[in-house]
Amino acid sequence: MSPDVVIVGGGIIGACAALELARAGLAVTVVEKTAVGLGSTAASSACIRQGFGRAEAIELARDGLLAWEAWREHAEVPAAEPAARFSRTGVLYLGEDQEKLRREAELMASRGARAELWGANALRGRYADWELAGIHAALWEPEGGWVEGPDLAARNAMDAACARGAVLVVDRVVAVEVTGGRVSGVTLARAGRLPCGAVLNAAGPWSAGVNAMAGVALPLRALRHRTALLPVEGGSSDLPIVADFAAETYFRPEPGRAAILVGSFDEINDAEPEDDADHADPGVDRAYYEAKALLVAARMPERVRLPPWTRGVAGLYDVHEPDWYPVIGPTTLDGFFIAAGTSGAWFKGGPSIAVLIRHVVTRASGPVLLPRTGTRLDARFFRCDRAPITTPFAGGVVG
Repeated sequence: MSPDVVIVGGGIIGACAALELARAGLAVTVVEKTAVGLGSTAASSACIRQGFGRAEAIELARDGLLAWEAWREHAEVPAAEPAARFSRTGVLYLGEDQEKLRREAELMASRGARAELWGANALRGRYADWELAGIHAALWEPEGGWVEGPDLAARNAMDAACARGAVLVVDRVVAVEVTGGRVSGVTLARAGRLPCGAVLNAAGPWSAGVNAMAGVALPLRALRHRTALLPVEGGSSDLPIVADFAAETYFRPEPGRAAILVGSFDEINDAEPEDDADHADPGVDRAYYEAKALLVAARMPERVRLPPWTRGVAGLYDVHEPDWYPVIGPTTLDGFFIAAGTSGAWFKGGPSIAVLIRHVVTRASGPVLLPRTGTRLDARFFRCDRAPITTPFAGGVVG
């Protein structure tokens, strides 16, 4: 029997979508070219936060957060099987503009997310050994954290989808078939033609290429994002996730390694365009490593020293260039849907984005009901043909 939906890509978005669509009773086939969760998902910093400058993004992220808090139950992981784990550390946003942080705290609170504005004195009282010159305020999000095992999370969701009847095929999509103005199937490199009722492009950095096969033009681009692993004196279990707007860096704890994982949201200088997603360099160069280490060491001079070695990983993320917000929904080709452009910041939204995908693929009417918050979200906010989304709180790529 032909599947109702073929999902291209087995990262966290594709795997969560497969589970959600299988729960809805659809016949689903996932085509993953290597292994589930191996690509961008495995390289993700997997930060779970709600700090976004638009209410719709906060609502989507909050619904996802609640799923991560109960991940084993959400992903239907049997008690004897390993499951990804949510580690609550809180998220601290350091900024020079107190008014901007105040407005963001109010917006988050209006959508049910806990947020506290700390003035400079309160911040220094909590982090007395940090160098905070030029930092005038901070926003504290106590509910945030990170997921240990992002690749395992994708496998958890895919296993649950397969237990509900979804089929996983390790192969590569080489063509999208169109008949009478709508999708009628895909062609796989080894298995050949696979008829289907619809296609969901969840291929991440490979999504622009899948779009090209379907004749769909969207401004998506793959970028290479590097993260550096730095040792921390005294370990990092006491540290939150930190988004440092002044230094344009973020870091999160790696308690098992007495280290922190450091990344950049300086998109102009640090995001590297990648035209060959299959052969991107996974390494981190010494110059980048030293630059980020020195920025963090300047913020925490008592805790961080520049080591003689270089450790880190580079992964790819896919960007919707007009606004760095995801594109989720139908496209100009009937039956061809997309969930891409997540810009490295939407691992956190896997479970909630899957609900949005189910809504649009099943052609449900009205707003999307986010099941864990009860919020109704306008699915058109993330549509492909939208005007660029603007926001006063540009957090860049934080996890």
